[in-house]
Amino acid sequence: MHVIKELTWLRPLSDKLEQQLQLNRLHHALLFDATEGVGKYEFAKSLANRLLCNQAIDGQACGQCKSCHLFNNGSHPDYLEFADDTANSIGVEQIRAIVNKAQQKSQQGGALVFVIKNCEKMTDSAANALLKTLEEPNPHTYLLLTTSAISHLLPTILSRCQLHRVNSPTEIQLNEWVARQGIEQSDFLVAYQDSGHAPLKASALLADNYIEKRTNYLSQFKQLLAGRISAFDFFADFQESELNHYYIWLMQALNQWLSVKSKQADQSVDKSAQLVKISSLYQAVQHNYANVNLNGINKKLNYQQLCHKIEAILQE
Repeated sequence: MHVIKELTWLRPLSDKLEQQLQLNRLHHALLFDATEGVGKYEFAKSLANRLLCNQAIDGQACGQCKSCHLFNNGSHPDYLEFADDTANSIGVEQIRAIVNKAQQKSQQGGALVFVIKNCEKMTDSAANALLKTLEEPNPHTYLLLTTSAISHLLPTILSRCQLHRVNSPTEIQLNEWVARQGIEQSDFLVAYQDSGHAPLKASALLADNYIEKRTNYLSQFKQLLAGRISAFDFFADFQESELNHYYIWLMQALNQWLSVKSKQADQSVDKSAQLVKISSLYQAVQHNYANVNLNGINKKLNYQQLCHKIEAILQE
């Protein structure tokens, strides 16, 4: 994928950094901050490719030179990245591998480039090990860091990097991109909202039958609300990989129900009681969701308890 051509909202940042590069003013340590799924990691890799390319065209890697072939094959000797999404942390040994390589000469006679995805995962020891390289880099050595949790970074790291915030696409850019993807606009807007306005994340959700899963789940929830199925039945299709979506869908459904009910002209005692019940359901979901990331929590059991709590509130 030609990242800048495809993800057009990244073009302004690309042009800005290319201008700095042409003027020999490109900072050696660049930190890209954005919501997950906006394209900051893809941008960092694209920039790394460009920095290593022997004959860049229009500020982008040519894709044809030896360096580009090595990069695209994942075997460039002057490039190293850490991008393990499943890792809970980035340890000192991993960072020392960067530090050691940064002290060597380029094997291809060009730049040395390092990408650290989700750099907020660095332990304090790892971050401290990186400081000297950030403070005293060798010529033509670049560190490209990405984060979705900038507040978790040590001030010493922040102060030594040039920060760039990667913005979500404008409505026009988004519509054009969706059209090129061949995605149904209405489906995309649902996934886009649920993903926190992250286009790449929304696209990945849709590729995994997100709309069908969402529709089926909400249909089951309506059955539970109507008393047609039990909490046990509602829980039966539990998939831990979808757990965060369950909470999002529940809160959306309850919030919409509360909004509709509040706007009704009826001022009866029954309406007031329903509003209280919906609010209680929403608070129960929020409270249960807050427990999900607690250390030692059994997520499946926690969610099962929520299902029974919802049933109990409905039966009050």
